[in-house]
Amino acid sequence: MTAPPKLQPLKTTPFSSTKERTKTAALILEHSVESANSMWAAYDLARVNRGKPRGITTDQEQDLLRAMVIAAASGLDACLKRLILDCLPTLVQDAPEVHDSFEKFVLRHLQSGEGAVSAKLLAKTLAASDAQLHLIEQYVYDLTGDSLQSAEQLIKTCAALGSDPKVSIGDFSEVKAIFAARNQMIHELDMNLDHPIRKRRVRTQADMKGYAERLLAISRAIVSDVDGRIEA
Repeated sequence: MTAPPKLQPLKTTPFSSTKERTKTAALILEHSVESANSMWAAYDLARVNRGKPRGITTDQEQDLLRAMVIAAASGLDACLKRLILDCLPTLVQDAPEVHDSFEKFVLRHLQSGEGAVSAKLLAKTLAASDAQLHLIEQYVYDLTGDSLQSAEQLIKTCAALGSDPKVSIGDFSEVKAIFAARNQMIHELDMNLDHPIRKRRVRTQADMKGYAERLLAISRAIVSDVDGRIEA
């Protein structure tokens, strides 16, 4: 029996940075690409060993495809959090669009539930040795406290970093669908209890490869964009 043709690696390539503030995010991207490609290669090996490149994939092969997409999504989350931690304090000072997003956060942060400024939060801010640094720390915590689980959160993070989502992210509806799939895999084990035979969703090789490549490409685009706008 002829073995199935070997699959090509994922399209996304790492981004090399020599700047102190972006080199860690670039390193995370590099490892994200490596991890996703490792899962892709393991999937390729599994299908070669099975000797049946056509037809429905096995449960084990589906798990390898899921692991590839989850690795790419985790890499995106880690890349953006690192950029926020390392670059946001500088970008707030140097980039007007970043300062604007920061100012909107400050307004929300200082307001009470009724919309008025909270005297307690205002006093805490003014009593800090460096009020702006204190607020930036709160902003960083607000952006990095939870994992990146939606396209809306991704756009919010792009705005915080001053990255144009139309350029870095592209088609919003497409990315929203990828996050929906990512959340089904992580939070629901990709279960589909209504299916009469298979109790987990069956995803195509092409779709899963596209999801992983798109998530990695977004990571690369944002890291590259911030790297190009920040001082060494």
